[in-house]
Amino acid sequence: YDVLDKIKQPFGAKVAVHEGGLLGKGSGNSTQKYLVPVMYGDYMFSFIIEEYGLWGAFLVIMLYVSLLARGSMIARLCDNEYAKVAVGGLSLLITGQAFMHMFVNVDIGPMTGQTLPLISHGASAFLVFCLAFGIILSISRMAKKKIQKVEEAIADDKKQAKKMKKALEDDYNNDAMGDIQSLISSIGIDFNLVPDEEAAKAVKDREERYAKFLTPEQFDKWKANEQAALQQAAEQAK
Repeated sequence: YDVLDKIKQPFGAKVAVHEGGLLGKGSGNSTQKYLVPVMYGDYMFSFIIEEYGLWGAFLVIMLYVSLLARGSMIARLCDNEYAKVAVGGLSLLITGQAFMHMFVNVDIGPMTGQTLPLISHGASAFLVFCLAFGIILSISRMAKKKIQKVEEAIADDKKQAKKMKKALEDDYNNDAMGDIQSLISSIGIDFNLVPDEEAAKAVKDREERYAKFLTPEQFDKWKANEQAALQQAAEQAK
């Protein structure tokens, strides 16, 4: 009887996995739950496979994988080492125990008595995992506030860049149309009052601004139009 007791749980779990198949027997139709001792604790994963099949098992696996992925994302967004280690460690602890439970249920690893986190029946283990999830969610909220601040700053920068780009494009279109008076006033040059050095500096600054937002073809076209316009304005000033 002692020998039978030792193999009863793992053998019953393998039977449950085999009988579950791809789609399972359906909710409430498990038979091994009456034969395997403490199946709701140590062998919960085999019970899920028997009733819901491999599709149900795949869903459970994806839940724990998504938890690990989400935990790694939160850890990367934390700005202090304590929060990173806490989130990473708790995520690995929960996911590692879940996969250890699955390995035992499919007879890959030795019997350890590990429960399936937040799915298996339990009291103290359930409370501990609830506490771990509470810590992860609390740190996640802190990281979320940081993300929102960064996103708001990026959005403001994008708005400013769009406004500047639109202003430069409008200015470029005016130059391309040959509006000399608009060109001269936008540069801020009065050839009768401004020294040649300041005029040249204003033109150079404007060229540097245009070079950042225009394509090389647009910039060459604009520069040719500007030089022609400035030359014509200088002749008129004489």
